[in-house]
Amino acid sequence: MLIIYWLVLAVLVGVYARSKGHSGLGYLLLAVLLTPLIGFIIALIVSPIKSKTDQIALNSGEMKKCPFCAELVRFEAKKCRYCNSELIETTVEDDSQEELMEKYNIQWNSSKNVYLYKNEKFKNFDYALHIAMGDKQE
Repeated sequence: MLIIYWLVLAVLVGVYARSKGHSGLGYLLLAVLLTPLIGFIIALIVSPIKSKTDQIALNSGEMKKCPFCAELVRFEAKKCRYCNSELIETTVEDDSQEELMEKYNIQWNSSKNVYLYKNEKFKNFDYALHIAMGDKQE
């Protein structure tokens, strides 16, 4: 029974490390070898990898990148909290989603349930459209 608890805690350490942008498998193995407590302390101390955590937030659709200062802001934001610039409005009333996808060259990958734009994957159509509209304005 102790081995099962050990492995479950080691998996949780790996999941936590992955949420910070680190190798979940590497931290799982570390936790199995050194004890889950030591593995968790190490994962807690190590700082997150910003580029990976930012990409996770972007792909989930909860955040978007300001086209002016490139900082991440909430998707619903109308104004960037870093540079105070007005953010691009992504809702277009007149066009259907299919028309917008064709107009901005956004594709749907049904096998992975993601939208594709310029080799990037997005779970949220509005965010993919936001990026495509920003590229079109430049």
